[in-house]
Amino acid sequence: MLPDIGMRLDVGAVMGNPETTLVHGGFDVIIGRPIPVQGLFTVGPCGGYAFRFGRTLERQFATFDGAEAEPFQTALRGQNLFLHHAVIGIRFESRPLAVNAEAHLGSTQGLELAVGTRS
Repeated sequence: MLPDIGMRLDVGAVMGNPETTLVHGGFDVIIGRPIPVQGLFTVGPCGGYAFRFGRTLERQFATFDGAEAEPFQTALRGQNLFLHHAVIGIRFESRPLAVNAEAHLGSTQGLELAVGTRS
């Protein structure tokens, strides 16, 4: 049987902060295979790749100290951020409980654990 393949796209922005403009986006590709164990529960290992891109825009603010000719200073320089990482994870499911664990390894690292129910 063929493995499950999933892809996730996302785009977002930080809103409401006058000092910073940040726009980000990315995609994940995950391949996994659920394996039933004696009809009691299902184990689903998975692996994949994730890419993220972020762009900050330069902001300036004014500080007046006496009779300065150039009162503007840059709070945050504009820059591009590229993040790549591998994704490994496992899912345990025994109705109605489902537990997901996912680790991100690479230029950024993180661990995610999710517990939920499924009807």
